[in-house]
Amino acid sequence: MIKRGAAVSSEKLKNYFDRIAYIVDYVDDKRDEDNLIIKELKKYFDVKVIDPAFPGVLDRSELLNIKLVLNQSPTIQGLEIAKELREFGLKVINDPKTLYFSEDKWLFYLKCKKYGIATPETILLSDRLVEVKKELKCFLEGGGIVIKSTYGYQGEFVSRANSVKEGLEIYKKFLKKTNDPLIAQRFILNSKETIRVTMIDKKIEQIILKKGPSWKVCGSGMERITRMRANKKIKKMSHDVYDIIDQKITGIDIIENDNEYYALEVNGVPSLSFIKKDIPVLARKLIKLINKYKE
Repeated sequence: MIKRGAAVSSEKLKNYFDRIAYIVDYVDDKRDEDNLIIKELKKYFDVKVIDPAFPGVLDRSELLNIKLVLNQSPTIQGLEIAKELREFGLKVINDPKTLYFSEDKWLFYLKCKKYGIATPETILLSDRLVEVKKELKCFLEGGGIVIKSTYGYQGEFVSRANSVKEGLEIYKKFLKKTNDPLIAQRFILNSKETIRVTMIDKKIEQIILKKGPSWKVCGSGMERITRMRANKKIKKMSHDVYDIIDQKITGIDIIENDNEYYALEVNGVPSLSFIKKDIPVLARKLIKLINKYKE
């Protein structure tokens, strides 16, 4: 949970890495989140900021003496740069190898089922339209569904269906824009609210409640964000999910219905900007995490 306290002193950080790389999108947009985090990191490190939108301007010679990379880009482009830097021998948080699998919504469902973590029932849809029609007809007998791409962020490729006709229309629409496999997930009524638990190095550092104008609460900027306290169920579910996802920094989305909680998905590159006052505090948590990667 967020705790107000003094910043980590430079003396305590004398054994930290001197130079780090920070992969983040939209550097030119000067977003508050990125600037505040970078500002905090620059108190202790020589920070090389890398924008995945411009990989061609990355001078590889500038990576000399850099041994650690923080990846805060949720895009495929950012993932590719993180993979490249990893191949150069740099340590990457979060590791792109595990990040790729943790972001896969179908694999996340399978892991939850394997380890007994409550999550909405989900099926992997066929790539043949005639089979999809059969699958949707059978799955819809249990109620409304949500069709999603196995990858995507900020609500990309997520839509709700209450009939086979609606489901097929969504399926065909998504396939025009993505080559990723699609899943159908049981819709859980959630009062237009989602709980986001941010964990850094095994600890719960922030819990917020996102309340949106519609059932899809996806970080679009339209949500009302408030802090919340975690009950025992949320804490247990968060730690259970963290244990099966090999990511040092993780955002866990949880929904609640009738006092029952469901792990919806994880974000290997979670936003730290939901509450502006918390950004410097969370940035210092990142700094402490970096210390554990020292040689």
